[in-house]
Amino acid sequence: MLPVILGLETTALTAREREIIDRLQPAGYILFSRNIESVDQTRHLTDELRGRSTGFQPVIAIDQEGGRVIRTASLGLQLPGAADLAALGDIATIVETAIVSALTLSQLGFNTNFAPVLDLGTTSPQANALPSRCWGTDPQQVLAYAGIFNRNQRHYGLMTCGKHFPGMGKAETDPHSDLPVIHSTLEQFIAEDIIPFMALDDELSGVMLAHILLPAIDPENPASLSPALIGHILRERLDYRGLVYTDDLCMGAIAKTLPPHISVPRALEAGCDLPLVCHHVMDIIDGIAEGIARICPQTMHDTLRRIERNLHKACTPPTFSPKQWEQLLCRADALYRKVPSAGSAPSSPVQQY
Repeated sequence: MLPVILGLETTALTAREREIIDRLQPAGYILFSRNIESVDQTRHLTDELRGRSTGFQPVIAIDQEGGRVIRTASLGLQLPGAADLAALGDIATIVETAIVSALTLSQLGFNTNFAPVLDLGTTSPQANALPSRCWGTDPQQVLAYAGIFNRNQRHYGLMTCGKHFPGMGKAETDPHSDLPVIHSTLEQFIAEDIIPFMALDDELSGVMLAHILLPAIDPENPASLSPALIGHILRERLDYRGLVYTDDLCMGAIAKTLPPHISVPRALEAGCDLPLVCHHVMDIIDGIAEGIARICPQTMHDTLRRIERNLHKACTPPTFSPKQWEQLLCRADALYRKVPSAGSAPSSPVQQY
Protein backbone atom coordinates (compact mmCIF):
# COMPACT_ATOMS: atom_id res chain seq x y z
CA MET A 1 0.00 0.00 0.00
CA LEU A 2 1.29 3.47 -0.95
CA PRO A 3 0.33 5.91 1.84
CA VAL A 4 -1.07 8.75 -0.27
CA ILE A 5 -4.47 10.09 -1.31
CA LEU A 6 -4.52 10.78 -5.04
CA GLY A 7 -6.61 13.00 -7.28
CA LEU A 8 -7.77 11.64 -10.64
CA GLU A 9 -7.77 13.26 -14.05
CA THR A 10 -11.35 12.99 -15.27
CA THR A 11 -14.64 11.08 -15.01
CA ALA A 12 -13.17 7.64 -15.78
CA LEU A 13 -9.85 6.00 -15.08
CA THR A 14 -7.29 6.29 -17.83
CA ALA A 15 -5.10 3.35 -18.84
CA ARG A 16 -2.17 5.06 -17.09
CA GLU A 17 -4.18 5.50 -13.88
CA ARG A 18 -5.22 1.85 -13.90
CA GLU A 19 -1.60 0.76 -14.32
CA ILE A 20 -0.47 3.02 -11.46
CA ILE A 21 -3.27 1.88 -9.15
CA ASP A 22 -2.67 -1.81 -9.82
CA ARG A 23 1.08 -1.47 -9.34
CA LEU A 24 1.35 0.95 -6.41
CA GLN A 25 -1.95 0.35 -4.55
CA PRO A 26 -2.59 3.89 -3.24
CA ALA A 27 -4.32 4.07 0.14
CA GLY A 28 -7.06 6.28 -1.25
CA TYR A 29 -8.47 8.83 -3.63
CA ILE A 30 -10.24 12.19 -3.60
CA LEU A 31 -12.82 13.14 -6.23
CA PHE A 32 -13.58 16.70 -7.31
CA SER A 33 -16.21 18.23 -9.58
CA ARG A 34 -14.04 17.33 -12.57
CA ASN A 35 -14.56 13.65 -11.71
CA ILE A 36 -18.35 13.82 -11.28
CA GLU A 37 -20.61 13.91 -14.32
CA SER A 38 -23.59 11.67 -13.52
CA VAL A 39 -24.81 9.43 -10.72
CA ASP A 40 -24.12 6.18 -12.62
CA GLN A 41 -20.69 7.35 -13.77
CA THR A 42 -19.67 8.42 -10.24
CA ARG A 43 -20.77 5.17 -8.65
CA HIS A 44 -19.02 3.16 -11.38
CA LEU A 45 -15.81 5.12 -10.74
CA THR A 46 -15.88 4.67 -6.96
CA ASP A 47 -16.70 0.97 -7.34
CA GLU A 48 -13.79 0.49 -9.72
CA LEU A 49 -11.40 2.25 -7.35
CA ARG A 50 -12.56 0.00 -4.55
CA GLY A 51 -12.32 -3.12 -6.69
CA ARG A 52 -8.73 -2.41 -7.75
CA SER A 53 -7.49 -2.24 -4.14
CA THR A 54 -6.12 -5.59 -3.00
CA GLY A 55 -6.73 -6.65 0.58
CA PHE A 56 -8.02 -3.34 1.92
CA GLN A 57 -10.81 -0.84 1.41
CA PRO A 58 -9.30 2.43 0.21
CA VAL A 59 -10.28 5.88 1.38
CA ILE A 60 -12.65 7.27 -1.26
CA ALA A 61 -13.08 10.86 -0.24
CA ILE A 62 -14.70 14.12 -1.27
CA ASP A 63 -14.89 17.71 0.02
CA GLN A 64 -18.65 17.92 0.56
CA GLU A 65 -18.96 20.73 3.08
CA GLY A 66 -22.05 22.30 1.54
CA GLY A 67 -22.42 25.91 0.45
CA ARG A 68 -19.66 26.99 -1.89
CA VAL A 69 -17.66 23.79 -1.35
CA ILE A 70 -19.91 21.22 -2.99
CA ARG A 71 -18.68 18.76 -5.60
CA THR A 72 -22.01 17.32 -6.75
CA ALA A 73 -23.71 20.32 -8.38
CA SER A 74 -23.69 18.53 -11.75
CA LEU A 75 -25.90 15.84 -10.17
CA GLY A 76 -28.46 18.38 -8.98
CA LEU A 77 -27.31 17.91 -5.39
CA GLN A 78 -26.76 21.11 -3.41
CA LEU A 79 -26.64 21.48 0.38
CA PRO A 80 -26.43 24.50 2.70
CA GLY A 81 -23.02 25.41 4.08
CA ALA A 82 -21.73 25.76 7.62
CA ALA A 83 -22.02 29.53 8.02
CA ASP A 84 -25.61 29.62 6.76
CA LEU A 85 -26.62 26.69 8.96
CA ALA A 86 -24.99 28.33 11.96
CA ALA A 87 -26.76 31.63 11.22
CA LEU A 88 -30.11 29.81 11.17
CA GLY A 89 -29.16 28.12 14.42
CA ASP A 90 -31.64 25.26 14.08
CA ILE A 91 -30.21 21.99 15.39
CA ALA A 92 -32.73 19.82 13.56
CA THR A 93 -31.69 21.39 10.25
CA ILE A 94 -28.01 20.74 10.93
CA VAL A 95 -28.84 17.11 11.76
CA GLU A 96 -30.90 16.71 8.59
CA THR A 97 -28.15 18.26 6.46
CA ALA A 98 -25.55 15.90 7.89
CA ILE A 99 -27.79 12.86 7.35
CA VAL A 100 -28.71 13.77 3.76
CA SER A 101 -25.06 14.51 2.99
CA ALA A 102 -23.93 11.17 4.45
CA LEU A 103 -26.60 9.11 2.71
CA THR A 104 -26.10 10.71 -0.70
CA LEU A 105 -22.34 10.25 -0.50
CA SER A 106 -22.78 6.61 0.50
CA GLN A 107 -25.11 6.08 -2.47
CA LEU A 108 -22.37 7.48 -4.71
CA GLY A 109 -19.79 5.09 -3.23
CA PHE A 110 -17.83 7.44 -0.97
CA ASN A 111 -16.72 6.38 2.49
CA THR A 112 -15.03 9.60 3.65
CA ASN A 113 -16.06 13.26 3.75
CA PHE A 114 -13.35 15.84 4.33
CA ALA A 115 -15.57 17.79 6.71
CA PRO A 116 -16.38 19.41 9.10
CA VAL A 117 -14.35 22.61 8.95
CA LEU A 118 -13.23 23.36 12.53
CA ASP A 119 -11.42 26.63 11.83
CA LEU A 120 -12.68 29.68 13.67
CA GLY A 121 -14.19 32.31 11.39
CA THR A 122 -13.45 36.01 11.66
CA THR A 123 -15.81 38.96 11.92
CA SER A 124 -14.19 40.59 8.88
CA PRO A 125 -13.97 38.37 5.76
CA GLN A 126 -10.41 37.59 4.75
CA ALA A 127 -9.14 36.17 1.47
CA ASN A 128 -8.00 32.93 3.12
CA ALA A 129 -10.49 30.52 1.47
CA LEU A 130 -12.55 30.19 4.68
CA PRO A 131 -15.37 32.79 4.54
CA SER A 132 -18.80 31.07 4.58
CA ARG A 133 -17.18 27.69 5.42
CA CYS A 134 -16.85 28.14 9.21
CA TRP A 135 -19.43 27.28 11.87
CA GLY A 136 -18.73 30.45 13.84
CA THR A 137 -16.14 32.73 15.40
CA ASP A 138 -16.49 31.30 18.91
CA PRO A 139 -14.82 27.94 19.63
CA GLN A 140 -17.76 26.69 21.69
CA GLN A 141 -20.22 27.41 18.86
CA VAL A 142 -17.95 25.73 16.31
CA LEU A 143 -17.60 22.76 18.63
CA ALA A 144 -21.35 22.48 19.18
CA TYR A 145 -22.52 22.79 15.58
CA ALA A 146 -19.62 20.99 13.90
CA GLY A 147 -19.88 18.25 16.52
CA ILE A 148 -23.54 17.65 15.65
CA PHE A 149 -22.70 17.54 11.95
CA ASN A 150 -19.76 15.20 12.55
CA ARG A 151 -21.64 12.76 14.78
CA ASN A 152 -24.50 12.38 12.33
CA GLN A 153 -22.15 11.85 9.39
CA ARG A 154 -20.36 9.15 11.38
CA HIS A 155 -23.63 7.56 12.53
CA TYR A 156 -24.76 7.18 8.93
CA GLY A 157 -21.62 5.46 7.75
CA LEU A 158 -19.05 8.07 6.72
CA MET A 159 -15.56 8.58 8.02
CA THR A 160 -15.05 12.28 8.70
CA CYS A 161 -12.13 14.69 8.82
CA GLY A 162 -11.81 17.85 10.92
CA LYS A 163 -9.87 20.60 9.19
CA HIS A 164 -7.55 22.52 9.13
CA PHE A 165 -5.43 21.72 12.21
CA PRO A 166 -4.36 23.64 14.28
CA GLY A 167 -6.73 26.28 12.87
CA MET A 168 -6.15 28.74 10.04
CA GLY A 169 -8.90 31.26 10.76
CA LYS A 170 -6.35 34.04 11.36
CA ALA A 171 -4.61 33.47 8.02
CA GLU A 172 -4.60 36.54 5.79
CA THR A 173 -3.70 34.80 2.54
CA ASP A 174 -5.17 31.85 0.66
CA PRO A 175 -2.93 28.75 0.89
CA HIS A 176 -4.05 27.73 -2.59
CA SER A 177 -1.75 30.54 -3.72
CA ASP A 178 0.76 31.38 -0.96
CA LEU A 179 1.86 30.17 2.45
CA PRO A 180 0.04 32.09 5.23
CA VAL A 181 2.04 33.07 8.32
CA ILE A 182 0.29 33.22 11.70
CA HIS A 183 2.25 34.59 14.66
CA SER A 184 0.09 33.17 17.47
CA THR A 185 1.83 31.17 20.18
CA LEU A 186 0.96 27.58 21.05
CA GLU A 187 -0.77 28.83 24.20
CA GLN A 188 -2.96 31.14 22.11
CA PHE A 189 -3.88 28.30 19.76
CA ILE A 190 -4.75 26.03 22.69
CA ALA A 191 -6.89 28.75 24.26
CA GLU A 192 -9.00 29.19 21.11
CA ASP A 193 -8.29 27.57 17.74
CA ILE A 194 -7.47 24.06 18.93
CA ILE A 195 -10.49 23.74 21.26
CA PRO A 196 -12.83 22.17 18.64
CA PHE A 197 -10.13 19.68 17.62
CA MET A 198 -9.38 18.75 21.25
CA ALA A 199 -13.02 18.38 22.21
CA LEU A 200 -13.91 16.24 19.17
CA ASP A 201 -10.66 14.28 19.26
CA ASP A 202 -12.23 10.86 19.81
CA GLU A 203 -15.09 11.51 17.37
CA LEU A 204 -13.07 12.46 14.30
CA SER A 205 -12.02 9.69 11.91
CA GLY A 206 -9.35 12.02 10.57
CA VAL A 207 -7.70 15.42 10.97
CA MET A 208 -6.41 17.48 8.05
CA LEU A 209 -3.32 19.63 8.54
CA ALA A 210 -3.28 23.27 7.47
CA HIS A 211 -0.71 24.77 5.13
CA ILE A 212 0.31 27.60 7.48
CA LEU A 213 3.63 28.68 8.94
CA LEU A 214 3.64 29.15 12.72
CA PRO A 215 7.00 30.74 13.62
CA ALA A 216 6.34 30.54 17.37
CA ILE A 217 5.88 26.76 17.13
CA ASP A 218 8.07 25.74 14.18
CA PRO A 219 9.83 28.53 12.29
CA GLU A 220 11.22 26.16 9.65
CA ASN A 221 8.31 23.96 8.55
CA PRO A 222 4.69 24.60 7.56
CA ALA A 223 2.24 22.91 9.94
CA SER A 224 1.54 20.19 7.38
CA LEU A 225 5.24 19.21 7.35
CA SER A 226 6.10 19.97 10.97
CA PRO A 227 7.33 17.20 13.31
CA ALA A 228 6.76 19.59 16.22
CA LEU A 229 3.12 20.17 15.38
CA ILE A 230 2.21 16.68 14.11
CA GLY A 231 4.34 14.47 16.31
CA HIS A 232 4.68 16.40 19.54
CA ILE A 233 1.42 18.36 19.69
CA LEU A 234 -1.19 16.39 17.75
CA ARG A 235 0.09 12.85 18.36
CA GLU A 236 1.67 13.14 21.82
CA ARG A 237 0.12 16.10 23.63
CA LEU A 238 -3.42 15.63 22.28
CA ASP A 239 -3.00 11.84 21.95
CA TYR A 240 -4.82 11.84 18.62
CA ARG A 241 -5.15 8.29 17.25
CA GLY A 242 -7.14 8.76 14.05
CA LEU A 243 -5.85 9.32 10.53
CA VAL A 244 -3.81 12.44 9.84
CA TYR A 245 -4.01 13.94 6.35
CA THR A 246 -2.27 16.93 4.81
CA ASP A 247 -4.19 19.40 2.74
CA ASP A 248 -3.33 19.12 -0.96
CA LEU A 249 0.44 19.33 -1.37
CA CYS A 250 -0.05 20.69 -4.89
CA MET A 251 -1.37 23.96 -3.42
CA GLY A 252 0.81 27.01 -3.92
CA ALA A 253 1.58 27.30 -0.20
CA ILE A 254 3.77 24.20 -0.49
CA ALA A 255 4.35 23.52 -4.18
CA LYS A 256 5.94 26.93 -4.85
CA THR A 257 8.98 25.81 -2.88
CA LEU A 258 8.69 22.01 -2.56
CA PRO A 259 7.58 19.63 -5.32
CA PRO A 260 5.45 16.66 -4.20
CA HIS A 261 8.25 14.12 -4.55
CA ILE A 262 9.93 16.02 -1.70
CA SER A 263 6.94 17.27 0.32
CA VAL A 264 5.14 13.89 0.48
CA PRO A 265 8.06 12.03 2.15
CA ARG A 266 8.62 15.00 4.47
CA ALA A 267 4.97 14.93 5.56
CA LEU A 268 5.19 11.20 6.27
CA GLU A 269 8.44 11.59 8.19
CA ALA A 270 6.82 14.35 10.28
CA GLY A 271 4.06 11.97 11.39
CA CYS A 272 1.33 12.40 8.77
CA ASP A 273 -0.41 9.23 7.60
CA LEU A 274 -1.95 10.21 4.27
CA PRO A 275 -0.61 13.18 2.30
CA LEU A 276 -2.93 14.49 -0.43
CA VAL A 277 -1.66 14.95 -3.99
CA CYS A 278 -4.62 16.16 -6.03
CA HIS A 279 -3.46 17.54 -9.37
CA HIS A 280 -1.41 16.25 -12.34
CA VAL A 281 -0.70 13.14 -10.31
CA MET A 282 0.27 10.74 -13.08
CA ASP A 283 3.21 12.93 -14.06
CA ILE A 284 4.75 12.80 -10.58
CA ILE A 285 3.56 9.65 -8.83
CA ASP A 286 6.61 7.49 -9.59
CA GLY A 287 8.91 10.14 -8.14
CA ILE A 288 6.70 10.29 -5.05
CA ALA A 289 6.82 6.52 -4.68
CA GLU A 290 10.62 6.56 -4.97
CA GLY A 291 10.82 9.21 -2.25
CA ILE A 292 8.56 7.19 0.04
CA ALA A 293 10.71 4.09 -0.52
CA ARG A 294 13.67 5.94 1.04
CA ILE A 295 11.86 6.64 4.33
CA CYS A 296 13.03 4.80 7.46
CA PRO A 297 11.34 1.35 7.51
CA GLN A 298 10.22 1.75 11.14
CA THR A 299 8.51 5.04 10.34
CA MET A 300 6.70 3.43 7.42
CA HIS A 301 5.76 0.41 9.51
CA ASP A 302 4.12 2.64 12.13
CA THR A 303 2.35 4.69 9.45
CA LEU A 304 0.96 1.68 7.60
CA ARG A 305 -0.17 0.11 10.87
CA ARG A 306 -2.15 3.25 11.77
CA ILE A 307 -3.69 3.38 8.30
CA GLU A 308 -4.71 -0.28 8.34
CA ARG A 309 -6.16 0.01 11.85
CA ASN A 310 -8.31 2.97 10.85
CA LEU A 311 -9.37 1.69 7.43
CA HIS A 312 -10.96 -1.31 9.12
CA LYS A 313 -13.59 1.18 10.33
CA ALA A 314 -14.57 2.18 6.78
CA CYS A 315 -18.07 1.10 5.83
CA THR A 316 -18.82 -0.60 2.53
CA PRO A 317 -21.32 1.57 0.63
CA PRO A 318 -24.79 0.12 0.08
CA THR A 319 -26.09 -1.03 -3.28
CA PHE A 320 -27.24 2.01 -5.23
CA SER A 321 -31.00 2.62 -5.02
CA PRO A 322 -32.55 4.96 -7.65
CA LYS A 323 -35.63 5.35 -5.45
CA GLN A 324 -33.64 6.34 -2.39
CA TRP A 325 -31.51 8.70 -4.48
CA GLU A 326 -34.58 10.59 -5.70
CA GLN A 327 -35.95 10.79 -2.16
CA LEU A 328 -32.64 12.17 -0.92
CA LEU A 329 -32.53 14.77 -3.70
CA CYS A 330 -35.95 15.97 -2.58
CA ARG A 331 -34.74 16.26 1.00
CA ALA A 332 -31.62 18.12 -0.12
CA ASP A 333 -33.68 20.53 -2.20
CA ALA A 334 -35.96 21.24 0.76
CA LEU A 335 -32.92 22.01 2.92
CA TYR A 336 -31.35 24.25 0.33
CA ARG A 337 -34.54 26.27 0.02
CA LYS A 338 -35.06 26.43 3.79
CA VAL A 339 -31.65 27.81 4.76
CA PRO A 340 -31.08 31.45 3.71
CA SER A 341 -27.76 32.17 2.05
CA ALA A 342 -25.65 35.05 3.31
CA GLY A 343 -24.42 35.71 -0.22
CA SER A 344 -21.05 35.63 -1.93
CA ALA A 345 -17.63 35.27 -0.32
CA PRO A 346 -14.16 36.16 -1.65
CA SER A 347 -13.31 33.87 -4.54
CA SER A 348 -10.94 30.94 -3.97
CA PRO A 349 -9.89 27.93 -6.03
CA VAL A 350 -11.47 25.75 -3.32
CA GLN A 351 -14.93 26.38 -4.78
CA GLN A 352 -13.85 25.71 -8.36
CA TYR A 353 -12.34 22.23 -8.09
